[in-house]
Amino acid sequence: MGFIKSGLLVITSILLFLVLLIGNTFLILSWSLSYDNVQPKVYSVIEKAVQEEGGEILNKTTINETIKKYYYTEYDCKFWDCFNKLNEQQFFLMSEMSKDYWTSRFYLMVIIAIFLSILCFVFIENKTSLPILVGGLLIIASLPFVKLNWILEKIAVGEFLDILSILFSKSYSVFLIGFVSGIVLILIGFVLKFLNIGFKISKFIEKIKSYKLVKKPVSEKDKEIK
Repeated sequence: MGFIKSGLLVITSILLFLVLLIGNTFLILSWSLSYDNVQPKVYSVIEKAVQEEGGEILNKTTINETIKKYYYTEYDCKFWDCFNKLNEQQFFLMSEMSKDYWTSRFYLMVIIAIFLSILCFVFIENKTSLPILVGGLLIIASLPFVKLNWILEKIAVGEFLDILSILFSKSYSVFLIGFVSGIVLILIGFVLKFLNIGFKISKFIEKIKSYKLVKKPVSEKDKEIK
């Protein structure tokens, strides 16, 4: 029975890691696609492209109004249907519709992660080890994003990589949140372990005390009375 539970714990932990990794990706896309993040970055890409062509930059207000118009455009197709029409509507990837889609996918991953964490709690033998396990998985799932944005910015040559650098511009922020959250959970796990040990020691001492009271020797005076 213990072997089966251990095997199920390993499988559940792997699934939880994958869900956390995917969830981090969805959160990065959601945060990166906020209008306050998209607007200045798209403007910088346009300005860079114009300068490389040797042209003159257009009025900043006009460009920002155009970016805002495309960002808040309401598309008459579902996300993946619009994705298949990228040649016709390229700005769709950096629209509010895309942001809302990735946000909803992130919340779905959160629900799945909570469910898998509950399963881990069922399968794990030492229950106080659960925060340590989940915290460790959180840290590992955040590590791939520590330098992702920096790498994309360095190799961002061409329209496609420029778009990727915008889509993953918040990767370091998500890394920090995942890393710090993981450390906090691990610390909570160690505190719980310490408190659990303390409780067991206290319980053991109480047992010893109660045992001594029961086995208290009978005095000579008590024997005479008897």
